[in-house]
Amino acid sequence: DELASEPRVRQLLTPSDGAANHVLHLQKGEVEAGSAEAAALASGRGLDRALEAQKKAWATEFRGAIDPFVYKKGEEGEAEDWPLIQNVTLAGPWHVLRSGACLVDLPGVRDANVVRNKVAQRRLTACSGIWVVAPIMRAVDDRTAKELLGEQFKRRLLMDGLMDNVSFVCTQTDELEVSDIWKDHHKEAATKPGRAERMRELHERMGRAAAAQVKLEHEEIDKAESVRALERAAKAAKKEAREAKKQAQEAVKAWEQKVAAGGPAVTLRAVADADGRVSVRVGADECAALRAEEERTKNEYYDANDLHQKKRKEHATWKRHVHDKEKVQHEAECTSLKAQLRPLCAVLRNEFASRRLQSDFRAGLEELLRAPDEEEQGASSSATPAAVAAPAIRPEDYQMRVHCVSATDFLKVARIKTQSDGKSATFESEEETGIPELRVAVHETTAQRRERAARDALRETAYLVDEIEVHLGSAGGLSATASAQCQAGFDAQLAELRSRCEASCSDLAWALRREVDVGLVPKFNQGVERGQRQALATVESWGSGDKRSKGDRAGGGLAWATYLATTQRDGSYSSPKVGDIDWNAELAEPVEQSIMVGWEQTMNAKTNELLRACRDKLQADAKEATVRLRAALAQQELPAEAVAKAAQTAAKSLELAVGRQMEGLQDYTTTRQRDINRGLQPQILERMKAAYAAARDAPGGKGRFERMQEKMKGGAEVGMKDMFKELTDKMLADIFEFIEALKERVAAVCEAAYKLLNDIFSACWTREDAAAESADTREDVRRARDEAIGGLAPLRQALHKRMVESGIEPMELD
Repeated sequence: DELASEPRVRQLLTPSDGAANHVLHLQKGEVEAGSAEAAALASGRGLDRALEAQKKAWATEFRGAIDPFVYKKGEEGEAEDWPLIQNVTLAGPWHVLRSGACLVDLPGVRDANVVRNKVAQRRLTACSGIWVVAPIMRAVDDRTAKELLGEQFKRRLLMDGLMDNVSFVCTQTDELEVSDIWKDHHKEAATKPGRAERMRELHERMGRAAAAQVKLEHEEIDKAESVRALERAAKAAKKEAREAKKQAQEAVKAWEQKVAAGGPAVTLRAVADADGRVSVRVGADECAALRAEEERTKNEYYDANDLHQKKRKEHATWKRHVHDKEKVQHEAECTSLKAQLRPLCAVLRNEFASRRLQSDFRAGLEELLRAPDEEEQGASSSATPAAVAAPAIRPEDYQMRVHCVSATDFLKVARIKTQSDGKSATFESEEETGIPELRVAVHETTAQRRERAARDALRETAYLVDEIEVHLGSAGGLSATASAQCQAGFDAQLAELRSRCEASCSDLAWALRREVDVGLVPKFNQGVERGQRQALATVESWGSGDKRSKGDRAGGGLAWATYLATTQRDGSYSSPKVGDIDWNAELAEPVEQSIMVGWEQTMNAKTNELLRACRDKLQADAKEATVRLRAALAQQELPAEAVAKAAQTAAKSLELAVGRQMEGLQDYTTTRQRDINRGLQPQILERMKAAYAAARDAPGGKGRFERMQEKMKGGAEVGMKDMFKELTDKMLADIFEFIEALKERVAAVCEAAYKLLNDIFSACWTREDAAAESADTREDVRRARDEAIGGLAPLRQALHKRMVESGIEPMELD
């Protein structure tokens, strides 16, 4: 209620007109479309000083405008907007986006915030590629890649067919210690000719410079200590002189007072010297001796002080003219050598990190694909060793892509950050930071789709021109009988093509059902068996004394407070102490472990393989149909050239149309199978909700934790009765329903092909009597057609040239 009364909250959460949410549009900067400034900004090159300054000003203003929605406000304790923001979409003239990429920055899939975690999981299903980003220090020091995203998430990637699209991005590569990297990885430096020798030379020179600097500092310490010793001696001499002066003054004063009081002027006093000799001093002679001692100690102090001041000045002169200069020289040499070593060490560590991450990630995959042992299968398992053999990673030489980057150094080298932020720490060029290479990886990914789309658009345009020429070149004027005979011949060949295409659709559906029966149904049965056998043990483990810890589920046990918090959240909770908890995923785990490999092989690899085979068969049948149609129509009263042109155009257009539509069906199958394989956990949640509620509502007081566990076990026994069998049966039903839907979609592709075939060939026998009322009119139409065909010639030649340049070979009919 308090939040609802906040004006800012109401403003942000009130939907905009015609939208499901409140939408804010922020924009900075404007240029005229198609202008030189727009082209320069889009390309990222050719910016003059004025446009560069304008771009930076726009960027600064834009960052300031979006900060409250993506970061935080300046004042401490001020109400923040960003927790209420669902998503932020940024668009601008950034180099990395030039090729059409869309980068989605997601929270971690194990984020402590449940909402952000679910957002990440949902968004990932729509991504064509996944980057896992972590500092390189963590990537090297921890087994990060092997534990990448958790086993459950890796299973999801495998079943979704996305495992090949995972890349690792190591950041902060500019942060390093040269000596540590050389000590740890000097042997690996020899993998490139001359690198180890160069690094060793620089390291040894840096060591000598550092040793000279240490020697210089030791010499300075010795000299400073010598000066301090002279200073202490001068202070001691000064103290002794002061004491002698004081004694002499006291003796003279005492003698004068005694004489003034009428005492004897002459006195005897035995005085023992330092050697133990005793002498007798009389009257004023004693005062004279003390004064002489005072003079001696004063002269000794003067001598000691003069020596101290002399040595102090000599030391200061040496320090200023020798020490400081040599120190600057040594430091400059060390800095220069370190600057030469740092990028070499960074590259060396990058190579090590890449190999380590690839090795650990592959080890994680092999562990994920490992066949279950006898204990995991259970004594009652009907699986044979051949049935559970671990599949090999495909391809055998697969390695995860790793990119090592330094964003900070890139921003400084590229002068995006101001000079007040200091110089780059390690790298001197943009290429060394790894950011340009990461851009290239983005462009290569998008280039595959862009190139295919561009080639298809080029072919489609060329074939459209061919179709127009077919229609323009129609002879017309056929008699009704001849036109009907042509249509009848076409219909006969089309019926033959329809029969073949229907057979291809049926064959595809039959082959898919067979693959499911052979490759998936046994895995589902095995999963049901394992899931049912392990389910209650899994439920009981949640309250066991063998506690889990962050990153290690171990026995699965939870403290009662964490147990309660998990029941309150329907089995899904991100605990600050033990990390991510998902009981529904743990219950689904035995089933998913059993089916994941068969699922990937059947629903991803085999389905796509069968679709490609079906596409090839449909294209071959369509091409053969055009050949038969050409032969059949050649027997009619039609110009051979027009029939040949129509056949050639139809063959090319059908190949392109069928190919593109069948590729679209691959996207459909990917999306549909992901929807099906994600249905298991939500259905388990529905079955377990009653058990979670019963445990949550267990009576309080002493022994509550035990009562919670009893309620959970009792509710689970009811909820999970035949659960896995029913849920997997539903998944199989969904799969067979998907196969039928796929068959219908392929049939729709065939129907579109039939229509295209008819549109092209029918132009050869279409009658024009109704359109042309007189011979003169028909002559005008023919003249206009000839002019139009002549006008199309330059366009067709240009298209043909581009197709040759793009490597598109022209189709030739037999």
